[in-house]
Amino acid sequence: MGAPRSYYPRRQMMWRGEHKLPDSYLYNDAYRATLGYKCYFTMQDVNYIKDTFSNRIQYSAMAIQDSYKNNYRYSLSTYFRDYSSEYGSITKLVGFEGYLLVVFEHAIGIAVINERVLAGQSDGEPVFINTANVLPEELTIITDSYGSEWSDSVIKSEAGYVYGVDTIAKKIWRVKG
Repeated sequence: MGAPRSYYPRRQMMWRGEHKLPDSYLYNDAYRATLGYKCYFTMQDVNYIKDTFSNRIQYSAMAIQDSYKNNYRYSLSTYFRDYSSEYGSITKLVGFEGYLLVVFEHAIGIAVINERVLAGQSDGEPVFINTANVLPEELTIITDSYGSEWSDSVIKSEAGYVYGVDTIAKKIWRVKG
């Protein structure tokens, strides 16, 4: 534009057109741009539908040695079990020795993983049949007096106990694994 690049206050501001820098033209073009056509979308006049899955336990298939299918495990959209929300939402799952401890906001339940059914006895030993259900339909509720709203307040110790803090009941609870 004929003038060297400089900054205020080193040089006085010049308002004439020949002293404008090329990048200021780009800046001004952004303000001159016009918008395109408006698009109107019609929305249905229905209430908002909210799906919450706070009481859903989703599981994967069993791990098979040296199977490289989907990083050793795969999960289908049908591999889940929904439980009742009468005790609040599930805050923590703790697994130990074939059982799954389910901590609700206001209760503690337990589920047997891969439960087997006694079919009979052979040579003095029981014979079991594996069922297709990984998780049971209903949980066995240990207590409905205590639970935990905070997942960080539930810990499993090395001695096999699970400890938790119920901030509503103001109690510390312990379950033997």
